Amino acid sequence: MVEDSVKQLVILGNGFDLACGLNSTYDEFFKERFEKVDTDKIIDTLLAHKPNSHGSALNLKVYGLNPVFKKFTDNLNPDENYEVKVNYFDLLFMATNRYMKADKSWSSVEQILQEVLRIMYDQHNSRGFDTNWEIQKRATELKDKYFNNYKFDSDGDKIEFIAFVLHTFNKAVADDDITKGLRHFEETFGKFIANQISDDYLNKVNNKVTNLIDSKADVLSFNYSATPLFDQQLEDNKKINNWYNVHGLSRWGVKYRTIAMNKVNNIAIKLPRPIFGISCYDQDKKEFLSVNDPIRKFTKGNRRDDQIKEDEFDFLNYTISPDINKVTIFGHSLGMTDYDYFKEIFQKLNLANGDLKLEIYCLNTADCHDKVNAIKQMFDEYGHEVSVNADDLYKNLCKENRLAFKYCDEIE
Repeated sequence: MVEDSVKQLVILGNGFDLACGLNSTYDEFFKERFEKVDTDKIIDTLLAHKPNSHGSALNLKVYGLNPVFKKFTDNLNPDENYEVKVNYFDLLFMATNRYMKADKSWSSVEQILQEVLRIMYDQHNSRGFDTNWEIQKRATELKDKYFNNYKFDSDGDKIEFIAFVLHTFNKAVADDDITKGLRHFEETFGKFIANQISDDYLNKVNNKVTNLIDSKADVLSFNYSATPLFDQQLEDNKKINNWYNVHGLSRWGVKYRTIAMNKVNNIAIKLPRPIFGISCYDQDKKEFLSVNDPIRKFTKGNRRDDQIKEDEFDFLNYTISPDINKVTIFGHSLGMTDYDYFKEIFQKLNLANGDLKLEIYCLNTADCHDKVNAIKQMFDEYGHEVSVNADDLYKNLCKENRLAFKYCDEIE
């Protein structure tokens, strides 16, 4: 019997995990992370003291503060317990929650991160400040340059927030403390996700993926959660050919490394932790970051490449089968942060001139409208790559029935 060839690629975003009952949003993470913490007191206290130097902002006991982050005390596995130690990004998102609470984007990690990096890697700021007066003056100067796509109650709040960013990340560029802090933050978020994974969730994942696949498919997951490496339901699913978690795994600590090591019979194995990163595309300037831009190292692609270099046993690389003629997308916003992945798929599968079909699932009419705009923006960039007019490409795909928008509730 000849095995079925793989003709379908299924792409899963965070909306897929949400549809399967996993509370994996950043909002939920921060709600649980800061549940027992007096964030206002921390912010006010830090702003009243000298600017951060050599990690002083992270040593809250010096300021008479002793935050108690919630721990998974009922979990005996230390890999899945919260890290109690505060990091730079805890402080940052305490402040976004305070100053941007009316803006639903306050917890958008990648977008906020990009703005902060733009500020801190500016040559006028990266050297750091010695007094609060200098920081306040600089924050006032930057008010009209940064965070213009976010809502603040007043200009005063916006200036104070930028001052807090300058204060918290002061002198953190030179020693690459921002990168170290981001790794710590990713690991903490991974533990939050890992703690929620249950058999009920995995059964829903397996059922929903099965219903998305026509015959046999490769799965490209942008989530840190489900994986056939640990989850028997998915490993046993005959419709799944290969499964790739392109941005790492929430379950990556010692316990899971041992499981993976035994499964693949390789003692050198190192599991990839979750990866956060900014977009290579600057939404404000409507252009891609230059290769010499100092914040380019924080893009998802670059941070992913760095982790691939660290791991002797590679879990992050994936292969796109040339036989694929259908791409099904569920739960992905189609944001430009992940454009590089989609560009590679469009190019390898010849979206412009071949017979590739795109099937995109939406929550509702408003979400469909957003996804139409998002895919058009991707087509606009892809069109430059292959010398095709983006509007013509969109119209042709619709006319040839190669682009379809469906509703998520069509899939059980």
